[in-house]
Amino acid sequence: RPSFYMQNLLDTVAPTVAASGTLAAPFGHAPIAMVDARDVADCAIAALLDERPSARAWQLTGPRPVTFDAIAEHLGARYVSVPVKLAARSMRRRGLSAAEIDHATRMAAYFASGADGTATDHVLRLTGRSPRSIEAFLDEHASAFWPATRLARALSRTKEVN
Repeated sequence: RPSFYMQNLLDTVAPTVAASGTLAAPFGHAPIAMVDARDVADCAIAALLDERPSARAWQLTGPRPVTFDAIAEHLGARYVSVPVKLAARSMRRRGLSAAEIDHATRMAAYFASGADGTATDHVLRLTGRSPRSIEAFLDEHASAFWPATRLARALSRTKEVN
């Protein structure tokens, strides 16, 4: 049972941050214990190779919960919590199906409620190593979030790297 995948940020958030210097998302200010999809894959491999039977469900998370405010701060961007209805309207304009919009808005409301804001040690218990942090993920993929327009650079709090 993985939490919010960090990789989702690459498709949903990075283009807006790069274009505008603003992280706009319908997730409110609640913490989310995001997990890297690579950690989930490592857990699946470990669980499949473990010869001991297990009937338990594993809640896979990152090492600690993070807010979108903190993600924006790490990126040097500004965070704007977008109402779910406005996000749904934007998804409709982008051509998403009704089913995709329904799923995305239900998940946004779930995460915004704080319901998935508790980190577990399940990645460590399954793989023997700590899960990747959101900061490590964001640093690894910094180029996807880098302000690409003059507007984004003006609105961003990131410092130019030479």
